Amino acid sequence: MLKSMTGFGRSVFENENIEGSIEVSTVNKRNFDLFVSAPKDWVGVDQFLGKIARQFIQRGRVSISLRIKDKRSDKGFCSDTTKMSAALKNLREFSEKENIEFKPDAELLFRLAVSKLDSDEIPYWKLFETDIQKALEEAMVALNNMRVAEGEVLTAELKGFLGQLKDKVDEIKGFIPNVVPQHRGKLLERLKQAHLDLDLNDERILKEIALFADRCDISEEITRLHSHFKQLDESFKEDEAIGRKLEFIIQEINREINTTGSKANAYDISERVIQCKNLLESMREQVLNIE
Repeated sequence: MLKSMTGFGRSVFENENIEGSIEVSTVNKRNFDLFVSAPKDWVGVDQFLGKIARQFIQRGRVSISLRIKDKRSDKGFCSDTTKMSAALKNLREFSEKENIEFKPDAELLFRLAVSKLDSDEIPYWKLFETDIQKALEEAMVALNNMRVAEGEVLTAELKGFLGQLKDKVDEIKGFIPNVVPQHRGKLLERLKQAHLDLDLNDERILKEIALFADRCDISEEITRLHSHFKQLDESFKEDEAIGRKLEFIIQEINREINTTGSKANAYDISERVIQCKNLLESMREQVLNIE
């Protein structure tokens, strides 16, 4: 199943201390490229979010926006009284050591209450790690649902282009029996017009003409094209990221089409070669949107 590289997902979460939202958006990018917007003092949360994102997305530019509202400041006190007590104890011990009079007042308690009092060992955001992870995963599911839906549309368009491409190559294949005889006839005609002192019935000359004419045979190119078409059909059924694989196959198809046009050098074939290249260009543009 093909996925588009474009999508959006959002989720919200809330507990007694914070409320927040996570938004995830993705756009086209050849490799995995992550950008995280989060509270500046939440050190390390970007790596945490990125690790989760990589489980859902293999290719594309991923933007994650984490917005947080700390509800403690609304309450006017710190919910963790244990940390407040520890802070007061440390201040009291320091005052006694420095022989400074220590008289806690309402202002000091208020400052302790509204401060985060984060531990140096455990970042504050880790207290809500489970909530954050769940919210991001929900946003990722919503994003991937959008990517899958758009991927189905892209798949249908690519299959349509591929069907037209197969028809054009089949038309080219129909001209193959006439290509070599036509070139042989053209070579003989040019030799006659050159008025060279050559015996055109000489077996050696006829053999050289035949060998030269055989170089315009495009049977091998047609066989390889059908092999590439089969690879594309099989790739559409895969569940993993195949954008790069499709780009490579289309590049190889384009190479064979160019060779077919240059070798055959016939108007009917050249006309269809141009049509094939136009179809390939349309396919290439769509493949750039696939993960």
